[in-house]
Amino acid sequence: MLGLMMDRPLLISQLIEHAAEYHGDDEIVSWSVEGLIHRHTCADAARRSGQLAKALEVLGADTSLSGARLAGELTSLIGLRGKPHTVIGDNGTELTSSAILCWSQERLVEWR
Repeated sequence: MLGLMMDRPLLISQLIEHAAEYHGDDEIVSWSVEGLIHRHTCADAARRSGQLAKALEVLGADTSLSGARLAGELTSLIGLRGKPHTVIGDNGTELTSSAILCWSQERLVEWR
């Protein structure tokens, strides 16, 4: 039956590309806990996510990282891009490992 099954996997990258193509000028507004307001468009978000993907590729990130390796890659990425206030993960095993929890506590980065 048509419409009940997808013909491809649902990927975050596809959602971002769709938003950029069909809603590129729509604004995304977010607030930090410090009260700073960040504004950018869906097209900006797509461009920045592409930059992040390329930076992670240069650093050697792949689809199977241990928590310890991920912590090392994040430390390298901070050197290139600066420290984030918060990192939001998907609760995968590498993201909830003691290596990542220690990394986030040592660097005062909130981990969700």
